[in-house]
Amino acid sequence: MNWKHCDELRPELPSQGFGPVIDDLERHSNSGHPMRNRRDPGNWAHELCHWVNSLLRVDGYNSFYVLGGRYLTLPEPKVTIEQVADNVPADQRGKGYKLYLVTMRRYWNNQPLYILDEATAYTTGLAHHVELGQKDNSRMMSANEFVVYSRVLLETVKRLVPSYVDMPDLEEYINWNAGRVASLTRCHNGERLVKPPVTPEIKPAVKPTVKPDDFKLY
Repeated sequence: MNWKHCDELRPELPSQGFGPVIDDLERHSNSGHPMRNRRDPGNWAHELCHWVNSLLRVDGYNSFYVLGGRYLTLPEPKVTIEQVADNVPADQRGKGYKLYLVTMRRYWNNQPLYILDEATAYTTGLAHHVELGQKDNSRMMSANEFVVYSRVLLETVKRLVPSYVDMPDLEEYINWNAGRVASLTRCHNGERLVKPPVTPEIKPAVKPTVKPDDFKLY
């Protein structure tokens, strides 16, 4: 994947006291954003991931921040969220289907990578809880639900736009995030992994050329 590096916008910001995931996101966001949520820090992490993604986004492209200063940018494929939604099997439509793949079409129908924006945000929220040893079954289930929608997105793009220029990166990112969600889910459910959870470095000394496995959270 063509991973990119983004500098911290507020490198001297002290810890917010809500764990390393939120600290990372806060240092990569501008001051005065409206996403702080002390009552629900998991939502804080989720929504702030959206915020950082939006700061990295450019016209015609979508960006996905995965912590540790790393993100991926992909061009929007010429499919719609409606086309993706129609291909989700009825028995795999979770509680978020109506909101995210039906209602949100009014805003994002022609930006199908919105599905990956939500997938990344739910994964980040789950990572926040796992880092702190907390349980949040709702976010865990939502992160897994978006693995399904992401894979249907990939199938739809392959079928309708086989010439999509960044197909390899799209497929690799979806598979990489699915593996990340699977590992986070096992940690969330109390399984001890051979490779224990680690937090990505907040301040890499250089802007490295990395492979996904070099900075997997889990």
